[in-house]
Amino acid sequence: MVRIKFIAGVVTALALVAQVSASFVDVTGGFNVVTFKDFSLLGMETEGAIAAGGNVTIKNSFGVNVNQPLNTTSDAIVAGGKIVLSDNGQVHGDIYATGSISVTNGVTVTGSKYAYSSTLPFLVDYAKANELSSLYDLSASTSAWNLTNGLSTLNLNGTSDVNYYDIDATDLINVWDLSIADQSKYSIINVHGDIDGLGESNKAVLHYNKQNRYNNDLIKSSNILFNFVDKVSLELGSVYGNILAIDADVVGQWGHMEGSLVANSFSGSMEFGMTTFDEPPSQDVPEGSASVMMIAGALMLIVFSRKKFSFTRE
Repeated sequence: MVRIKFIAGVVTALALVAQVSASFVDVTGGFNVVTFKDFSLLGMETEGAIAAGGNVTIKNSFGVNVNQPLNTTSDAIVAGGKIVLSDNGQVHGDIYATGSISVTNGVTVTGSKYAYSSTLPFLVDYAKANELSSLYDLSASTSAWNLTNGLSTLNLNGTSDVNYYDIDATDLINVWDLSIADQSKYSIINVHGDIDGLGESNKAVLHYNKQNRYNNDLIKSSNILFNFVDKVSLELGSVYGNILAIDADVVGQWGHMEGSLVANSFSGSMEFGMTTFDEPPSQDVPEGSASVMMIAGALMLIVFSRKKFSFTRE
């Protein structure tokens, strides 16, 4: 019986490793912005759709899902709470809420409105996002990086197909430029810690220009992902890349984000461009996960070899 339980445990460990296969697109569901709690936008626009586990509040001359035509029947806003839209704006597509929907003062929704909906077309999934964030974080830091130009340029020097970087939030304080050695490769930047170091009011800042300092080409946003591992309050200026910040309360500071955002919550002003992290079709198993699989496999071999030996003796 003990042996059976042991084998079951090893199989479970292997299964957990094998199941960590969700991609960033799986987590976003194709939405431009995903929050697990509330989403609140003041002015500006999103090129893609919004999904929130809580309430969605958008005001003051805005646009939502504007990359879609006016007559689209696609999902534009999905809220696990209520939706409040006011003070001049346009939403391209359908909106869904498990609570009430309020559309007032010059706001047009070109699609249908489904208030008090018992079913939503997309459910934000914290567990899946957490799994992906943990997978990235467990991946060995294989690529070199450094700061130059008075700490204002973050140099990503990796040349592997997929490059993992480990960076502290304090290293991003003064960054205004990215210098990427090879934009045909993928960059996953795991960000740890907080700016003030107090561990109480954690705060991080991300802002950089759209030109690659390495060669002055435009940054390829679809190949960049920032994974904020720790719980932080994250202030965003302009960002050209994608963000996975599952425990971060994000504040938009009137910038442009060319990428998709996954966060705990969002408030502020921000323009969201509809670019998502274009992961390679099949990623190599990260070193951490590979080690787990090797250990589990070795244990399985030991168990079965002992079982075979015992059977032969009998």
